[in-house]
This record gives sequence, structure tokens and C-alpha cells, in this order.
Amino acid sequence: MSLYSFASWSRIQGSRDDDWADRVSHLWTVGVLAMFTLLVSSVQYVGDPIHCWCPAQFTGRLLPIPNLIWRMLNSTGGLNMDRLVQLAESTQLGKPEDREKITYQVAKYLDRWLKAHRQYHYNLMVRLRQRFSNVFCFWFAKREGKFLTGFYLFIKAMYATNVIGQFFILNNFLSMDFSWFGYEVLYKLVKEGEFTSSPRFPRITLCDFEIRQLQNLQRYTVQCVLPINLFNEKIFIFLWFWYFLVAVIATVSYLSWLYQVLIGYNRYRYVKKYLKIGDNIRNEKDSKFARKFADEYLRDDGVFILRVIAKNSSELVVTDIVNSLWALYRDNPHAVKPSDKRTRELKPNGKALAPTMEMDEDEMDTLNSR
Repeated sequence: MSLYSFASWSRIQGSRDDDWADRVSHLWTVGVLAMFTLLVSSVQYVGDPIHCWCPAQFTGRLLPIPNLIWRMLNSTGGLNMDRLVQLAESTQLGKPEDREKITYQVAKYLDRWLKAHRQYHYNLMVRLRQRFSNVFCFWFAKREGKFLTGFYLFIKAMYATNVIGQFFILNNFLSMDFSWFGYEVLYKLVKEGEFTSSPRFPRITLCDFEIRQLQNLQRYTVQCVLPINLFNEKIFIFLWFWYFLVAVIATVSYLSWLYQVLIGYNRYRYVKKYLKIGDNIRNEKDSKFARKFADEYLRDDGVFILRVIAKNSSELVVTDIVNSLWALYRDNPHAVKPSDKRTRELKPNGKALAPTMEMDEDEMDTLNSR
């Protein structure tokens, strides 16, 4: 089983508004730490009734923080992404007619959201906000189409910083240079062919204690064995390599999203792929119109939502949604406010849909609460 599918199984947590790299950090790493906490705390493994405080109880509490911040605050952008992704994903197993209806509802809901979060007038303050939105995306860019994208990049940076910070936390907690522990293990394996023990986790030590006998105080020094360090050493070796892997995944995922967002052409290239599947780009004029569709209509936040839906459902679902949005935009490319008129027939993927009313407020509320 690949790491991707393994992480995707974590949907049992009930959140579908992130990607698999995020789940490796806030779900599986916490699970690994919890497992080691139980292991070290179980006296049956060491045969000694000593209760120890496992460091995993301390560091594990920090890892879910980015996910909690994202889940609590992403709705301030005016969109319930988790519910939207669940609804889009549900179309994969439905009947064809139900799939077309739900796909259209999702597209119409996104269309209204995209049109509602735009500037309706321009003045000095609006121009200043637009300038600041290029840097402080999730403070000033709710109507500039960059709020959710900027906020998610901030959360991605938190994931990478968080897991790298675990090394420094363990350095302080263990009073040793834990950051180089894994390199030390690899060095001994390469140079000596085996890794026997580390001075960081001594298995034998000397214990001093006093015994009062009548009027005399007798001092003794005895040799003691620390069997729990047999487990601690192996656990922290595994944790070092696990943290290193998670740090690489989080960093690569952040840089990948950063590249997709900062290069404006990526918006058009991403959308163009699905429009070609729906046979909606046939000439140069369609290509230019598709560029406006990606840059002026969807913008960064619209493309970001489509990417999240694709990562949590399938390419087929995103193809239907993109082509439905294309049909809505093509019918009224200059619209700023949502229309209340009856829609015309739409033909995403070359299939005609029956004329239907646009969603009213009750339907939107139902979509948001499903």
C-alpha cells in the first residue's frame, strides 16, 4: 500500500478540506506518538513498576495545531469547504441523473460565491487593499480571490515549521543534541556495521543511596540496569527518521503548492486540461476565453478549491464541475452579481442538462449543511 493511499484512509477523521501531506502530520504522526506513549507507559514490557512520563505526550499536542486553525478559520472565507468537498465526492457513486444535478448545484453554488466575493466599487482604500493583498493574502484579499489560497499556504508553512520544531523541542527536553541522533545511528551502521548502544540512553548506571543502621549512616553505590532505555532508544531512533520523513513531505508539499500559486500561468494550465476533456476548447478564441475564465473568474481561490476537490474525490468530478462553471461563465462573462433569472441549458462534457432554476437561499443553506 502506497503512502498516499495510507494517508488518504485517514478520512475517518471527517475532514476533507486538506491533502494527504497534511494528514501525515496532524493524524498519523500523532497516532504514532500515542502508540509509543502507551508502549513506554506499560510496565509489563519492562517488568518494573516505575511510571515514566513519555515525551510523546508533550510534543504530540503541538502537531494538530495547524489543522485545528485551518478547520476553525477557513469558513471565514464564506465557504464551507469540507461540506462542499463531501457533496462533490458523493457524486461518484450516484445515479447519472443525480450526479448531473448535484454537480450543477455545486457549480452554481461556487458561481455565486465567486461573484459575491468581488469588488463592487473602487476608491483609494480598495486600491490599498489590493496592493496589500499581494503580501498579506488572508488579511486583505477576501474580495481579491486570494484569501483561502494565502491562508492555506500559511497553514502549510505551519506544518513544515511545526515538525522541524519538534527536533528542537526534543533537544531541550532530552538535554541532548537529538537533531543529529539519526546521523549518528547511520554513521555507526556504515562504519561499524552495527549499532549497539548510544550514550544518550544508557542501559547501565551507578546509583548512590544511604541506609541508616542504628546510629550509623551507611552509603552504598550499586550498579543498576535501566531496561526501559532499551525501548526508549529504539523509539527515539524511529521518531527521528519519522520526523525527518514528515518534515520532507511537509516541505515538499508546501513548495509544490507555492509553485502552483505563484506562477499565474498554472491557473490557466490546470483549468485548460479539464476544458479540453469536455471538448470546450476548439480554437484560439476559446483558449483566450479560457485564460480569462481562469484569471478573472476563478482566480486563485477558485482554482484552489478545484484542486482540493480533485485531491479528495476524483478527476472526473472536477471535470464535470469545471465544465459546468465554464458554461455559467460563458453565458454571462461580464456578470458581477448573481442573476435571478431562469438559466439556459448547459452542456458540460457535451451532455445537455434540463433547464432548471438557480438555487435559492434555502437550497444554498441545504447545500451548506449537508
